Amino acid sequence: MPINLGEFGTLWGKSVVTIYIKPSCYTHELLDQEEYFTLCFLPTWYYSALNILGSTSGRDTDKIKKSGLKPIELPNGVSYSVAEETFICKKLYKQTLIIYLRI
Repeated sequence: MPINLGEFGTLWGKSVVTIYIKPSCYTHELLDQEEYFTLCFLPTWYYSALNILGSTSGRDTDKIKKSGLKPIELPNGVSYSVAEETFICKKLYKQTLIIYLRI
């Protein structure tokens, strides 16, 4: 799933990444089950594949096959043959984000 919101930084001397995933997304369900996840950065010319990954649920269809990307198994995750960079991340903390809107 393409992640639209996130950040890299340092927290208490550790390199960390923070990502935000809606609870309704299938990716959220998958992240709950695993200790590790990967962040893959694809070249911009793979926009159509990213669009398929971002607009199709893996719950309903094999969106990786539909996107045409070739997955590569890693010790603690998956990357893609065209990825320019892949980070293997271990979950350190999870929290529900509650947003209050003032109308």
